[in-house]
Amino acid sequence: MKTTIQQTILRTHFVALALAIVNAVFKFVTVYSLAANIEFIVEMITVLSGLLLFFLYRKQFKNLSTYFSIYPVASILLIAALALRGIMGVFIISVLIFPIIPDQQEYTQDGITIYTPFKGFMTPCCPYQVRERKLLFFEKDLGDFDSEGGGPIDYETVQMKQTDEEIVLTFETGFDKGVVKKKVISR
Repeated sequence: MKTTIQQTILRTHFVALALAIVNAVFKFVTVYSLAANIEFIVEMITVLSGLLLFFLYRKQFKNLSTYFSIYPVASILLIAALALRGIMGVFIISVLIFPIIPDQQEYTQDGITIYTPFKGFMTPCCPYQVRERKLLFFEKDLGDFDSEGGGPIDYETVQMKQTDEEIVLTFETGFDKGVVKKKVISR
């Protein structure tokens, strides 16, 4: 018989999994999604509760134990990939961890945040994503840009001007000191 702790963990897992799936679909279809830190927390709850539930359900219901076996297999593959450290290890890590690595928050001003999205280990330099905070838990994707070969943005030089129609970013990059670049992002 299931204990209330097992039932609570099981419900938490499936609620977090459903929330992560709905967020992924919503993010794909619209420009809105959960805030990056909340999205990461939901994904980690899903992974950790799935790993714990594998051990709680391994002798019980066959379909559930088969489903929960995904989590320890992925963990073992991740440990093997870290041990390999070669191109095969990097490939395994990028496939397993890609869905849960959060975008790195780089700069925030007046509800507008610039992120460096994780697009894999072999991506070109310096893609950026601009998002606007909506309500308390959501963000609106305003668009992507890159520094056009200028290297990473020097965030001490970033200036942001907002209007109702657009956001104007001016910044210098690491490779082009003294050259001010300008990006206009529509709302």
